[in-house]
Formats: sequence, structure tokens, C-alpha cells
Amino acid sequence: MLLLAATPRKRPLHFVPADSVMTWGYDGTDFRLMALATDSTLTSHTVRLTRHDWKARRSLPQQWEQRVSRERSRLLADDPMLAAAALHEAARMWLLTGQAWHFDLVEHLIYSTLIPAVSIDALPANSMPRWMAAQALIDAPGMLMGYDGDDLWLNFYTNATTRVHTATRSYMLDLITDMPRQGQVRLRFMHLKEGKPFTLHLRMPHWAVQRDHPLAPPVAADAQRTMPAIYVSGHEWDNVVPDADGYIHLTRSWRSGDEVYFTLPVQNFAAPKGMQ
Repeated sequence: MLLLAATPRKRPLHFVPADSVMTWGYDGTDFRLMALATDSTLTSHTVRLTRHDWKARRSLPQQWEQRVSRERSRLLADDPMLAAAALHEAARMWLLTGQAWHFDLVEHLIYSTLIPAVSIDALPANSMPRWMAAQALIDAPGMLMGYDGDDLWLNFYTNATTRVHTATRSYMLDLITDMPRQGQVRLRFMHLKEGKPFTLHLRMPHWAVQRDHPLAPPVAADAQRTMPAIYVSGHEWDNVVPDADGYIHLTRSWRSGDEVYFTLPVQNFAAPKGMQ
């Protein structure tokens, strides 16, 4: 398999901490509630880079890619313990590279392995695989958004209200969606004073658009993948194309009340039974 060399960033990314992200969903789509149903004492942890990680920023992503290439079939084979470990490692590598394929993998692991593992009667309640799956799910909200300076990255889509603190900004961001049942996604900025422009980076899933990586989970050969129309406060954003990392860039002077809306083709996404 031909691998694409990971290019380290000049500065590391940071995740918006898990305790700043309130996920919600009353229809069985709240990661945090799913995890706590397995173990009510679980607490979330935010993935951060160590000094060693940053010093090894050129070699670590390459080692990770080689591992995923060797173990790809196992990673996609519904092993909760392997999936939980891979979820955290993929998130750590994203902080070094900013490449969307890591969250193509994370998203697949969440919906295809981790959520089914904590479902009722899936595994014994006190089993280590189920516990590790639950811990990974309660940590997942802390991977939802990342930032560098004032720029913000959105890595996957689930109902959440987030308090965002970046270099010079503090505001609330509502993420409203019925993913993975329906593909409509709406973002709403709140408590944000208009100031200097910053960029909102939105991951365009590989199953939604023509964006492939040799290590990303497979997509059905007949999947109809096209770039969705992106609307900002009711106006279509022109010339939207994912960058080499798999994100689209929306740069403007954002302010309270601004909304972003788009629809993803969820018919291409293999959601767990009961979440379709």
C-alpha cells in the first residue's frame, strides 16, 4: 500500500477540552450518556501532546501510518480494545498533522465498534473490552474541536454545545445535527463579539466527498460523493474545496448569530443498527 508522507505542522494543534463540550441527544446518540450507562464513575480525559511527542513530530506520524497499514484489517474488525487504543492514538497524531483521515478513522471506530460495544447485552457489563469502549466514548467529545491561535477545527458531527476558548476569543458554539440518521448540520456562534477574522475549518468526511486516503476506512464503490453546498448566515459560500488535509476553510469576521449550514450524504455512511 502506497502511503502518503505526513507533513508535521509548524505549531501543534490543541483540542477544546472535554469538560468544555456538553453533548446532548435524547435518542441514544449522546456519547457521554452511553459511556456512563456502562460505568457511572467514568471521567473524560483530553488528549494532549507531550514534549517528546512534539520533538518526534516527524517520526511519530510515519510510525502510526505504518502501524495502521499493517493492522488495518484488525482495526476495522470490531475489536473494542483495539478500537479504543486506536481512537486515542489517531487523535494524538491529528494534533501533530491536522490531517482529516485520522478522524475518518475515529468516526468509523466510534460508530462501527465502540457504540455497539456498550449497547445493552453486547458484552458483559464488567468486561474490560466494554469498559475501554465506554472510556473512549466519554473521551470522544474532547476530540470534537481543535484550535490553533483563534482558528477552529471541527472534526466530526454530533449534537453539542461548546464553550470555546482560543488565543484571544471566548464564545459558545452550538452544533445541531441528527447525524448519523440525517445529514443536516447547523453551527451557530453565540456570545462572540465581532473582531479580526478567523478561520473555521470543517472536516469533509471521506464518505461524503471525493477525498481519499489509503488508510481511511473503505467507502462503497457506488457511493455518490459530491461537495455539499455550504451556507453562511443564509448565503452560499462560493468555491468551497477541501484542502490537502481534508478540511474546508471559512474565513470571516464571525459574530454572534452567524450560522453555518450544510447537508452530508449519510446514505454513504454505515451507521450502527438503531442509529440509521
